[in-house]
Amino acid sequence: MADAHTYNFEIKEHHLDSFGHVNHAVYLEICEEARWQLCLENNISFEDIHRENIGPIILEANVKYKKELKNREKIKILTSFKKTRDMFFAIHHKIVKENGQVSAEIEISAAIWDMKLRKLIIPPEKWQKLLL
Repeated sequence: MADAHTYNFEIKEHHLDSFGHVNHAVYLEICEEARWQLCLENNISFEDIHRENIGPIILEANVKYKKELKNREKIKILTSFKKTRDMFFAIHHKIVKENGQVSAEIEISAAIWDMKLRKLIIPPEKWQKLLL
């Protein structure tokens, strides 16, 4: 995927922690939502994954927090992919505030999992088109 996919999002009250900014775990949930939207836009649905028994699996996530996000802020989640080796790929999420400031960067190591074989596999063609 040459260009980053953009997903627009608005922070809501239920995303906040007791300090009034986005809870750390919510950053990962927001990125998950952006990835699902990207899959749907590329004709890969939840139902497809379960019918084919093949889908992405997260192996590691690293979050770098840069600027806090507060209630009702509008943000963009920019998502891009890069093959790292054989079966593995990296997902890079950049969360950007309306003023252009980067709120967080999330680096994820991932692979494609075969649910029947219970092991990692080389991404099938439809996944390669999306990821690589």
